Amino acid sequence: MVPADIWANILSHCAKHTAYTHQWRQPWAQHLKGIAQASCDGLADYVDASAHGWKTFLVKPAHVQAPAGTIHCQASIEAGGKTTCALCTLCNGDRRHVVINAHGAKASQVAFAA
Repeated sequence: MVPADIWANILSHCAKHTAYTHQWRQPWAQHLKGIAQASCDGLADYVDASAHGWKTFLVKPAHVQAPAGTIHCQASIEAGGKTTCALCTLCNGDRRHVVINAHGAKASQVAFAA
């Protein structure tokens, strides 16, 4: 885990960034709110993280509708691969709730309870 002062130093030298954490529930990770997206593996994670002020990155099955207020990852296949993560930077922790369809070899294993 990168300490807050190191993040501050690094970000002071960056025009833009992306960051994610699965540790968003941990007290010691709260300094990442506004710097990193809360990585969410289901609707319950998304609801909990957003209720606690985090911007989220949600992975969902392709057949499930994205929650209201989210935007599809602009680098994803479903959004037409309009850009790259390095150019987009929506996942900078303070802009938008981003969603992506599960993809790859384990896409069928992504659970998503309503």
